[in-house]
Amino acid sequence: MVTEVASIREYRERFPITWGIAVLLLGIMVLDVAGKIITGAESWNPWIGVGQEVSLSDDPYRVVTYAFFHFNWLHLAANVMAILVMGAWMESCFPLRWYLGLFLGGIVGAGLAVWIWQTGTVVGSSGFGFALLGVGTMFFLWDRTMIEPPVQSFMIGLCIVGWPLTFLTPFASIAGHVGGFLAGILVGGLYIIIQPDKKSAG
Repeated sequence: MVTEVASIREYRERFPITWGIAVLLLGIMVLDVAGKIITGAESWNPWIGVGQEVSLSDDPYRVVTYAFFHFNWLHLAANVMAILVMGAWMESCFPLRWYLGLFLGGIVGAGLAVWIWQTGTVVGSSGFGFALLGVGTMFFLWDRTMIEPPVQSFMIGLCIVGWPLTFLTPFASIAGHVGGFLAGILVGGLYIIIQPDKKSAG
């Protein structure tokens, strides 16, 4: 069970993919800050962000790279916290290929939604966080016993806080959050249809 983890070392050993994602995001943030100090650049968004003004035919990599950069440490912390809690639970539920598919699907789904509907350039991994929330919603409706009660409470809290902030905070990406959530709904629905017998939550 996710909530039975007693130390960072145990977490790292039991949920290596989720831990790796969090460490990768943190490492990129450190390099991001250092790079800006060295070069004097204010933002990398014109080169790695995604939005309506971006030509994906010219820079298709942006639909992925945007998810690994963040505006500031608070932005990073909020996304990593959601990933560490919900991602660990999902890693214990999903076969590896499904979990990695959700990670990529959440990023790409959110990125494409931003590219279609949002002006400016967007960065941040919240698309994956909301994809995890989308899968959690599907599982909650299908068989809520798959989700540990503390994780259920976290997801409910994220819905209560995250969705209003999505629509009320000027810098939040509505398209990215909705796109990631819908990607999670899709992956969760496919999992329920294709593998209904695999319901054990670690």
